[in-house]
Amino acid sequence: MTKRTTTPTSLEFQKFWDSYDLKRDKVAAERAWRKLGKHDRLAALQGIQRYRDDCEAQGIQRMYPQGYLTHRRWEDEADVQTDARRDLQSRRNEYKDLQSATSRIAGAPIHSDGIATPDDLPDMALW
Repeated sequence: MTKRTTTPTSLEFQKFWDSYDLKRDKVAAERAWRKLGKHDRLAALQGIQRYRDDCEAQGIQRMYPQGYLTHRRWEDEADVQTDARRDLQSRRNEYKDLQSATSRIAGAPIHSDGIATPDDLPDMALW
């Protein structure tokens, strides 16, 4: 009968485990973690947030921690289209806020979409 020993969880791995909010199969994740070099461990830890954001933006489910590590998901290219969509939506929101503020100042009615058209603005004398 062989005695099974486990090594204590490293502080580095514990930081990774705490950061990766999908908690599944810690033993397999730690095994995958130990196979990584020091540089890759740091990169994996730093890539968690971008990976989470990309998956959320694309509407896909994230891998379990072990899969994230073994498939080196932190090395995936950022989804350029996702970033562009995020930027476009941000600019649209800024534009709507600006249009809404301009409408309130000029006294024009505010439509349900928050945008006033030139026809809504009162006639103003040009100086």
